Amino acid sequence: AIFCGRRRSGCQANAATSSLLGKPLDEIVGQKCYKLVHGSNEPLENCPLVEAQSTKNRQKEEFYIAEKGIWAIVSADPILDEQGNLTGAVHIIRDITERKKAEEALKESEQRFRNIFDNAVVGLYRTAPDGRILMANPALLRMLGYSSFEELADRNLEQYGFAPHSPRSVFKERIEAEGEVLGLDSAWIKWDGTTVFIRESAKVIRDPDGNPLYYEGTVEDIAERKKAEEQRAQALAWQEAIFEGSRDAVFISDTDSRFVTVNRAASELTGYSWHELLRMKIPDLHE
Repeated sequence: AIFCGRRRSGCQANAATSSLLGKPLDEIVGQKCYKLVHGSNEPLENCPLVEAQSTKNRQKEEFYIAEKGIWAIVSADPILDEQGNLTGAVHIIRDITERKKAEEALKESEQRFRNIFDNAVVGLYRTAPDGRILMANPALLRMLGYSSFEELADRNLEQYGFAPHSPRSVFKERIEAEGEVLGLDSAWIKWDGTTVFIRESAKVIRDPDGNPLYYEGTVEDIAERKKAEEQRAQALAWQEAIFEGSRDAVFISDTDSRFVTVNRAASELTGYSWHELLRMKIPDLHE
């Protein structure tokens, strides 16, 4: 703290001011405050002491003090006589460098999160237990056919969930009991009424008392995978039908001549069951 006279000269200062400015008290007293604090020959723009002298009210401002490499919040409280005339001011300088560093680190962290959130190729969301949609990234909006987050957020999941055949109550019971849901496959209804097949994973975020605050999750469009799986299953079914329906005996063996599988016609031809043939090798049929 510095006590300044009407002409902004430091009349008194405490030990904390001496430590902050790196100057002994005898070098502070009598000096202009802007010279002491900012190394300037004139008051800075938005100088709280100038404003306090003008308004006769407390003023404060944040400054970066380059000479000391610190951030400080500088306040000025005017001292008035009985007639309301200004007789001096109390100048308080508080080092807020660590706070500013923490704020900057938080800002950078939030920016990194936002970049990841916005550019992720999978859908990301945050929803509240009461059904409100708190966050949704562009990938999820595209996946569900919504043009904006506001349009999506108008929907309350307690009333209108995306999976009509999988109630949200089941999801909530499971995630709150287990803490997470992993690889849950569902069919969600898009904005235009069509269906998209998704795989969802989510976890519950709780407050210090253990109450659920919100759910954070990822949503992956598995429509192409689902289509490929259906095509593969269909192909296998056709192969099985052709294999079993053939009138010719079909034997499939490995490199050791042991049968891996045979069809019904092979069993009928040899008189051995499917299980018996799988315990045999090709030479066994010639004995």
